[in-house]
Amino acid sequence: QLNEAQKVRDDQHSSFSAEAAELKEAIDTLARAQSVLARSQKNVNAAALAQLSQGLEAIVNMPFGQRNAKELQAFIQDINQPAARAYEGHSSGILQTLEEMQDKAEADLNSLQREEMENAHSFAMVKQSLTTSHKAQSEEMSKTKDHLAAAQSALAQAQGDKKQADST
Repeated sequence: QLNEAQKVRDDQHSSFSAEAAELKEAIDTLARAQSVLARSQKNVNAAALAQLSQGLEAIVNMPFGQRNAKELQAFIQDINQPAARAYEGHSSGILQTLEEMQDKAEADLNSLQREEMENAHSFAMVKQSLTTSHKAQSEEMSKTKDHLAAAQSALAQAQGDKKQADST
């Protein structure tokens, strides 16, 4: 049972690690995109817009970014238009969307970490319970073997006494 519980726990932890890494990457990418966007509002240049466009594309391609994919894709198209200033009217809205996405990603990460902690605690409790149960069963088995050995010894002694009594 403990081996089965350990396998389940290992699977849970592996899943947690993958999801946490994805969320951390999303949070980092969102923070960088917000930074670039904030700087771009002050100083619009092709390099900053290209960097912003790449960052937003990365967000859209993450499973986490699918929730806001349409809005981000529209903004990316505006950025990539020849008139670089076409995005200016949308920048505050997209900045707010990015902030909301980052807040959601951070909340999801916190929730995931809390769930991982609960799973680890539950496993520790199951492991302790199984270990305690196994120890108690082992002690009971040892006592039973001792009683059996004592009973067999008493039986052998009684049989020996009977033989001796029968022979006299």
